[in-house]
Order: sequence, then structure tokens, then C-alpha cells
Amino acid sequence: MSAPSVSVCKLQCYLDTDAKIERMEKELTNANELLEVSRQHERQLTCHDDAEIVSSAAANVSRLIKSGMTLTQVCLQSLDLVFVCSVFE
Repeated sequence: MSAPSVSVCKLQCYLDTDAKIERMEKELTNANELLEVSRQHERQLTCHDDAEIVSSAAANVSRLIKSGMTLTQVCLQSLDLVFVCSVFE
């Protein structure tokens, strides 16, 4: 059996290089997607932190609304708390 020719070795080298480039491109795409998710999460945290700095009440209402409560439910819960506090005074 004869040794493979130089052109076959070069072809295999090119194929290996192309496969490595493809893997690296996929890895880069995945890394960029993870960075974007991280940036979005950071933006959400920043917005929430800003709301807490401005007003803790606003931050609490924001949490309640994000939890799925309607504004009416938030108001009713607030009235219930006021009533309970007035009973214990």
C-alpha cells in the first residue's frame, strides 16, 4: 500500500480547517446570544433598581402588576391593608 499523495493530505488539512472554522463560528454565535441575554437581564435589573431608588412604593406596585395582578386587585389589596391597620389602631 502506498503513502497518500501530498494533494490528498492537503485536501484533508483543508477539510479539517473548514470543520474547525464552522465549530468556532457556531461557538461565537452561541457566545453572542448568551451575551445578549445577559445584557437584557442586566437592563431589566437596572430598570427595577431605578424604580426602587425613586420610590419603594412604585417598585412594589411594579412587582404586583408584573405578577399578573390587575390595577383593581392592587387597589383592593391596598384598601384591605388600610382597613386592617385601622382596626388594630
